[in-house]
Amino acid sequence: MENTFNLKKFLAEGVLLKEEQLSEIKDSDQALGFLFNSEEDEDGMIDYNYDKDKVIEVIKNLGYNDAEEIAKEIMTISSPVDELEIMRNKTGDPDMQIEDLTVGMFKQGVEDEFEK
Repeated sequence: MENTFNLKKFLAEGVLLKEEQLSEIKDSDQALGFLFNSEEDEDGMIDYNYDKDKVIEVIKNLGYNDAEEIAKEIMTISSPVDELEIMRNKTGDPDMQIEDLTVGMFKQGVEDEFEK
């Protein structure tokens, strides 16, 4: 009997790599560049947008069964700039910059707002 599992195909599909990449992300890692990205518009203004797939992955990793619904709600009612304002208020640091936001801060916000 021949083994039909193809490791190269499995890796190429990214299934294993995605799980490993997520486990490498630490709570102390910067959220900018992972959970959200910056984009400069034609006027030179910088806009920040969530990476939907990464947000869903992090929420699933927290153990939420309805991760897609939670991610949709977060991305509909807030932006990364809103997250910054919340953290400024929470920490009492009005000088906090968007680069200071971490994956752990995002996770804590999700856990504070949504029941499992």
